[in-house]
Amino acid sequence: MIKKLLTVALIFSSAGLLKAQVYPVKTIQEVQTVSQAELALGNDAGLIGATDTIRVRGIVVMDANLSTLVGGKQIWIQTSGNAPFSGIDVYQPTPATGDGGTGILALLAGDSVEITGTVLEFSGETELVPLNTTPGTPINILGGGFIPTSKLINVADLNDANRANILTTGEQWEGMYVEFQNVTVQSVDPFSSGSRVSFNIIDAAGNKVNVSDRFKSNRLPATGGTFIPPNVGDFITSIKGIIIHSKNNRGYELHPFKQSDIIYGASAPAIAGITRNPVTPTSTQTVTIQANITDLDGVASASLFYAAGVANNNFVSVPMVAVGNSFSATIPALAEGTIVKYYISATDASVGALVSKIPNVPSSNPLFYVVRDAGLQIFDLQYTPFSDGNSGLTDQLVTVTGVVTATPNDLGYVYIQQENQLDWAGILCTGNAALSTLVLGDRVTVTGTVKETFNFTRIEAITSVSKSGTGTITPLVLNPAVFNTYNFLNNESYEGMLIKFEGTPLRPLTVVKKNADAPSNFAEYSVGLDPFDPASSSRVLAGRGGSALSSLNVSYINDSLFIPNLNPGISPIIINQGDRFTSITGIMLFSFANMKLLPRDNNDFVGYSPAVGLSSVYAANSFVKAFPNPASTSFTVNYTLPAIANNAKVVVYDLLGKEVLTQKLAGVDGSTVISVNDLANGTYLYQVQSAATGILAYGKLVVSK
Repeated sequence: MIKKLLTVALIFSSAGLLKAQVYPVKTIQEVQTVSQAELALGNDAGLIGATDTIRVRGIVVMDANLSTLVGGKQIWIQTSGNAPFSGIDVYQPTPATGDGGTGILALLAGDSVEITGTVLEFSGETELVPLNTTPGTPINILGGGFIPTSKLINVADLNDANRANILTTGEQWEGMYVEFQNVTVQSVDPFSSGSRVSFNIIDAAGNKVNVSDRFKSNRLPATGGTFIPPNVGDFITSIKGIIIHSKNNRGYELHPFKQSDIIYGASAPAIAGITRNPVTPTSTQTVTIQANITDLDGVASASLFYAAGVANNNFVSVPMVAVGNSFSATIPALAEGTIVKYYISATDASVGALVSKIPNVPSSNPLFYVVRDAGLQIFDLQYTPFSDGNSGLTDQLVTVTGVVTATPNDLGYVYIQQENQLDWAGILCTGNAALSTLVLGDRVTVTGTVKETFNFTRIEAITSVSKSGTGTITPLVLNPAVFNTYNFLNNESYEGMLIKFEGTPLRPLTVVKKNADAPSNFAEYSVGLDPFDPASSSRVLAGRGGSALSSLNVSYINDSLFIPNLNPGISPIIINQGDRFTSITGIMLFSFANMKLLPRDNNDFVGYSPAVGLSSVYAANSFVKAFPNPASTSFTVNYTLPAIANNAKVVVYDLLGKEVLTQKLAGVDGSTVISVNDLANGTYLYQVQSAATGILAYGKLVVSK
């Protein structure tokens, strides 16, 4: 009865608002459906975009209070029948709690709702964001008591064996409550300093999907939950959850939201607490590997497997000796610099003789260490031959020395870097008040625990900080194009290092995209040496603050939204596309599947100048068209210029900024043909210039013969 009265109140409270503005009703399928042709091209955004406000109706799949997001809450709604493209994420940034239950927190699984909101794309996920309307509500409860049902699908519909998403068959299930049957736990992966965990499941063909913890049912006690992670090798007869499309190198993901969403079959042995001693051996030391192994049916046997060398996959098996639940085995001494890979396998005493492996080699990367006679270096913490980017020293207590490249007084966080090392040399340090006393250039030795947080390596829980003089770290000058799209071989070695992007007079460092995540905005803009090619640029993150690890001591931000974040005394400068810098320096960060530069303070920005050329009054009154493009033998320039621009010319530059062709224009209105017979195939930049007006137009020209 109370819910019925609430429903009537909600409907009538919104009636006055809807008289003033009636938004169209769209089905979830209309919002979510993407054609096969677009999906085949890699485009997964629907036709209804960020400027569209609509009304959508559906059944609430889960209670709103199950969401673990801080500051906002999420639910998913879907239409009955479980047809493709019939589920969607609903996100309310500031859910109402004291307005009679008109916000998202009032909703329960099985409620039938109509939601008025705006459609957004967030990291590949389509979201409906309810309007913030006063008076009235964007959420109307139309009824209740429905039972949300799951759709049985295959892992192979979503991802392949590398967990790469398959858009053509997977996108239709984004936002849907689905079920997989008869899958096996392939790996269990703690993250966020061990306070959270996700795991991978595979089907019989090895196709893989990640199961993660968007909801309370899969949260560990450290983050308010009661979830007990499975063991590698566990068989799951049924697992259900919401499909989320992650752009963080994880493909489509599954997120269970209640304990009954996971039904286990037989369980393999649990292998936990793996340690090695010593952590970093010399060439004369053997290494003892130890683990706790348990199973309800008893552990029949356990073995340590090791191999010397990255390319060597001929693992040597060593039986592990048991003392109670503690099992151990020894790896012999090996030569200086040897990379040693290892994993543990255990078999239970059940009739089925179930086997578990940690890590689950070969479908997962092994654990590893490097033999070092000279002692541990930052390089050893960061270097990995495996594309997951995880350190071979994760969860190990280490002591290393480096030179301070960022401090709480500039970037807000301490980074140290190994001297005279051009890769795998920088690392973030946290967890000790003594770090706040460090200044740039201090040579410092720290002792702490290596952790991987969202695939970013750091030293946490630091117990000792000691200075030993000073040192010098010169930023490594690299082309921004190196960091446009994350690639392990090209990018991972620069994580945590001091990097500089630098332009030339003819190829200045330019803001290519003001907002790298439009229509969302995470305080990131892109800079590059080719103003017409976002695909050759790198992200710069500044002014966001909080867990983003970016500096609040910088003026150059991409939106006034971030002005309140800046520290006192920092005058904001809102950058725009086309703005230029001589150089930008900062620490290289990996976050949410992207590499991004973190400038420390305003000293890291050199030679700023606002956009020129098309922003001038003369350029605004000019017309220039260059065609054909690509050009094989010549291209034509049609132009209409202001009278003051008499004696204008077309200048063509190669991508190194060298002038390769110049042709004068006759008058201020006309057409001219320019030969490219003397130019090699490739990409060039052209400008229409006048001594009186500067640059009137510019563009990219491709020569293809």
